[in-house]
Amino acid sequence: MWVHCIAERLQEHGSDTTVEDESKGVRVDIGLRVHGHDVAVEVELSDGHIDENLRKGRAAGYARTVCLIDSPGALNRLRAKLDVVPADVVVGDLRDFEAILTSVLSSLRPPNQTRNEDADGRRAERRAHRPPRLQRRPCSSPPIQRRDTWLAERKRRSTSYPG
Repeated sequence: MWVHCIAERLQEHGSDTTVEDESKGVRVDIGLRVHGHDVAVEVELSDGHIDENLRKGRAAGYARTVCLIDSPGALNRLRAKLDVVPADVVVGDLRDFEAILTSVLSSLRPPNQTRNEDADGRRAERRAHRPPRLQRRPCSSPPIQRRDTWLAERKRRSTSYPG
């Protein structure tokens, strides 16, 4: 039941999935291809075969091996046993499969080089057409005196000023 539910969700996100995949010479619960990377997903309802499933997924050359475990106790035992989880292995709680798999899918997404090149090119183009910055020069008189002088001059010339 869990395997088919997870496979459906992955297909909704555009992943090419195969349930009970044997394409790499070993059977995994779900095999999927994401941006040119093969990913194995193992759903563990008991902790009897967790180590074996992780080993066979890694040995088969999957870019990532995701192990979703139903029992919190088994998950904690596996994490303690592994001490350091290898970079190509993702271990998580089965109930959190959507967040875990979303993270895996996004980590395998290639960078959008075209957009970055265009943005860098546009920035460089704007810098090339930008006028040079004016250097601030010290004023001979403070700005407030100039404004006061200007106002006084305007008042003298104004026909509406009674003074």
